[in-house]
Amino acid sequence: MKKVELQSFIESLKSCQIRDDMFECYCLPENTTVVKQFNYCKETMDYVDIIYNSAETDERRPAFIFLSGYSCDNHHIQFYPHAGYFSAKYNAVCYMMHYKNMNMFTYPEPFNSTMRLKKWIIDNADLHNVDNDRIYVVGGYVGGSVAAMLASERTDTTGDSGVGGSHEIAAAVCLGAPFDYEACIEEGEKAERLRALLGTDSPGEHMLKEASPIFNVHQDMSRVLVLSGKKDKLVPYAVTENMVEELQDKGVQFQVKTWENSGHGWFNYGPELFEVIENIEEFIFEQ
Repeated sequence: MKKVELQSFIESLKSCQIRDDMFECYCLPENTTVVKQFNYCKETMDYVDIIYNSAETDERRPAFIFLSGYSCDNHHIQFYPHAGYFSAKYNAVCYMMHYKNMNMFTYPEPFNSTMRLKKWIIDNADLHNVDNDRIYVVGGYVGGSVAAMLASERTDTTGDSGVGGSHEIAAAVCLGAPFDYEACIEEGEKAERLRALLGTDSPGEHMLKEASPIFNVHQDMSRVLVLSGKKDKLVPYAVTENMVEELQDKGVQFQVKTWENSGHGWFNYGPELFEVIENIEEFIFEQ
């Protein structure tokens, strides 16, 4: 993977020449360091790829946790372009989580492993000079649901993970997220795929509600950016509308942006890729 000047990297993003599909990048900005398959919890075999700007600085850096969507071994690299942009422009440290295959790990393990990553970042903030008050989580599809759940997690409770941190997530970005699994399974065109992502073909009502962010919204949760495609056949747009209504009713600080003609996975490639990055940038850094 070659390294280029930041402006050339941005032009690659804008022109959709950053990669062939949703996976391998052609390039990253110069001074970018990539650490692949870092094991942050040996007991549970949790891994991340880390991208950061190698230029030395005494300033504390923001951190991003990127959570991919479907349960494939290489889906975490779909966020390399996003991570490259924020590491180069904002000196952020970006952690692309290797999302655990739900066919091997039943919910809530993917949420718990993300909580372990958050705790690891906080406990090891000096390693990459991370500002623990500026940790953001960005998730696509199922990762978006986990991101919303992290936004609602408070420091006075640890949940089933038992790994509550000393700092809360500053903000969450949810891309095409199934905020209500029960509604998605009833209305979506590929219900069996959604069931599989919970690690079982027959999730009970308790699991569906526990895994669904819409049932965990409260007024003290971190601010949320909801990005959605109206033609998503896996996550019906009505599910997004219901989540937005719930955020509004509970008084949560949030923004929502929709793409009229976009379906599932629009945020990873094509002309929408840089639009998504710009929306995240505005929400996180320009408010």
